[in-house]
Amino acid sequence: TKSTALYNLARDMQRRQIPIHGVGFQMHIGIDGIDCDSFADNMRRFANLGLQIYVTEMDVRIREPVTSVDLAMQATVYRNVLRKCLREPACMGFQTWGFTDRHSWIPFFLEGWNDALIFDRSYRPKPAYYALRDELSMAAPPDSSSPHVESFETGDFSSFDWESFGDENWF
Repeated sequence: TKSTALYNLARDMQRRQIPIHGVGFQMHIGIDGIDCDSFADNMRRFANLGLQIYVTEMDVRIREPVTSVDLAMQATVYRNVLRKCLREPACMGFQTWGFTDRHSWIPFFLEGWNDALIFDRSYRPKPAYYALRDELSMAAPPDSSSPHVESFETGDFSSFDWESFGDENWF
């Protein structure tokens, strides 16, 4: 698998004393998700090499037309991947590949697929956004002296003047 090839490369680099400090897992997946236990095991083996792990480019595409069931499944996939990341001490970051379906790469490269991000085309939070927010809120230590995710909130961004940023530079 690609993951095993990367693992072998990282291990070989360490053996040859070539600096490597971390790996990123690109997560372009569908609403059927991934085997999260296998994902956790995979993160663990990279962590056992002493590497930091980052979930990068996370998006969860849905085949059109999109239904409320699809959006609920998408939210579950996002939540489950974040949960595994939060439980792995070597996982240092979780990032999505954009934030709004309005500017997603998905429909330009995967015909019939779309709605992969946590905000819709009108910048309104989708169930996936709330799933991530809730997961982060549950993970936040209540007595932490540093800023934490309990203050992580959003409003409805649909009335913001996003056009002032100009769409001409997007796909």
